[in-house]
Amino acid sequence: MTVEMISTWIAVAGLALSYIADRSNKDKELGRLVQKVEHLEKSVEKVDDLNYQLNQANLHLAKLESKIDILLTMIENKK
Repeated sequence: MTVEMISTWIAVAGLALSYIADRSNKDKELGRLVQKVEHLEKSVEKVDDLNYQLNQANLHLAKLESKIDILLTMIENKK
C-alpha cells in the first residue's frame, strides 16, 4: 500500500466515524426534544384542566349571585 492509499483509507474512516458521531448526537438531541414536547403537552393539559375548573367555578358563582339577588329582592318586597 502506498502512502496515498493509507491516507485515503484514514480519511474514509474519519468521515465514517464523523458521520456516526453526528448521527448519535442528532439522535440524543431528538430524544431531548421529544421529552420537551411531552413536558409541554402535559403542561398544556394542566392549563386546560385549570381553565375548565375556573369556568366551572365562574358558573357556580353566577348561579349563587342570581340566587342572592332573588333573595334580596324577596326581602326588599316584604318590607
